[in-house]
Amino acid sequence: MKGKALLISVRSTNGATEAFDMAGRKNSGNRLARSLDIKGYGGPSRVIWPTAERHKPQVEASIQRSVEDMEKQINRLLR
Repeated sequence: MKGKALLISVRSTNGATEAFDMAGRKNSGNRLARSLDIKGYGGPSRVIWPTAERHKPQVEASIQRSVEDMEKQINRLLR
């Protein structure tokens, strides 16, 4: 990642959500992962990443507005 810095990250602080979302990532044979797959929830990364992708345009627009506001403030102070 030379020349780049992490601006945002996607994470969950809810253990139940993490278990639901990532069940089967390391061990696809576990009972929870099999049950979720049978019920049609699919494989790991069921909720968190798809939700982040769905909201990506709004997040990017918000970051762009913040950068533009900061540019205005800096330019005003430099005058």
